[in-house]
Amino acid sequence: MDKFGRIYDMRISTRDGGNITVQLPFTLQFMIQRHSMPDANVAQFKIYNLPRHIRDLIRFDISLLDRRQEVALKAGYKSVHYDLNDLPMIFRGSIKYAFSERVGTDWITTIECYDGGFALANSRIEKEFIKGEQWRSSMEKVLELMQDIKTGKLSPNLLPADKKTLRGHTVHGKIADVLNENFGCNWFIDNGIVNVLADDEALAGAIKVINISTGLLDTPVRQDTIIDFDMIFEPRLLVCQLISLMSETDPAFNGTYKLVSFKHQGTISDAVCGEAVTHCRVFKGLNVLKVVA
Repeated sequence: MDKFGRIYDMRISTRDGGNITVQLPFTLQFMIQRHSMPDANVAQFKIYNLPRHIRDLIRFDISLLDRRQEVALKAGYKSVHYDLNDLPMIFRGSIKYAFSERVGTDWITTIECYDGGFALANSRIEKEFIKGEQWRSSMEKVLELMQDIKTGKLSPNLLPADKKTLRGHTVHGKIADVLNENFGCNWFIDNGIVNVLADDEALAGAIKVINISTGLLDTPVRQDTIIDFDMIFEPRLLVCQLISLMSETDPAFNGTYKLVSFKHQGTISDAVCGEAVTHCRVFKGLNVLKVVA
């Protein structure tokens, strides 16, 4: 296992239109929740002892609904990523609120964020669907209207190329409501990208096998149709990616799964010792899982 020397690169936009870069030696504590449900991913960051002028630029009040400040966090290991530019993106989203407070001898800046929350709340549509129009093309145009959200992988089963709009009609309202009506819980936003996947469809990821050599920490635990397990912080995971789980302590759980959610939690610091863990939840599915190209 080659996970040594945790590092990070955080970019924060400011209210004056600038951009702040935060890296080591500033200590970062993080909690990031990413999942495949049609609501916003969330994250909390605590950064220690930033200079006062940086703390002032980051400050953001939850009441400032007409303004946005963005956060993009990359993280990884010195032993794997020799260049900060090559670090995997583990969270991208908007600041919900940010403030600084003194705790003992430390100044701690807390940043609460959500990924896709602004688009879910504010993206609206007023569009006429024409009878006989290709339905997949129409839905692609709907997805393109989501504010600051890119379109990712689209299910060939949920958006078949040969499906046509049966009748002309006008759609007016929130885009999230339109997606819920057409796809139920089979769409999600992750790191600023919207994907539409069926239950038996998955994405290709960089980490294909999870076992003791890639950081599996404990025996997986089954809860109904899902399996939970912990592993050493793994920033290269993707929501809804296909993984092969290989447990030495309980081989009954070994097999191919869809990673439906995970939570990164831990500390990256040159000054203090702290652990970093990724809590994973996978789903077997009722049918053979297929990767959507």
